[in-house]
Amino acid sequence: MLTNKEELANLAVNLRLWLEEKGKTQTDLAAASGVPQPTISNLLREKYDPSVCAVSRLAKALKKPIDDLLSPPPRRKLQKSA
Repeated sequence: MLTNKEELANLAVNLRLWLEEKGKTQTDLAAASGVPQPTISNLLREKYDPSVCAVSRLAKALKKPIDDLLSPPPRRKLQKSA
């Protein structure tokens, strides 16, 4: 279980970014990871404190180190207006 609220928030943002970037759904991620879709939904809303096993399964499905999921998300460059 995550004890750090910041890591839980980072996980939610990083999962959301990945889903958006890859054009995937929560159901896609659930199928790839074996983590139930309702659990993923709760993670995205920061309503669920995942087990180490769940985070590990998500990381494996995303082909990312666990640290990447729990670290602050990368900052996106803002496009300049003309």
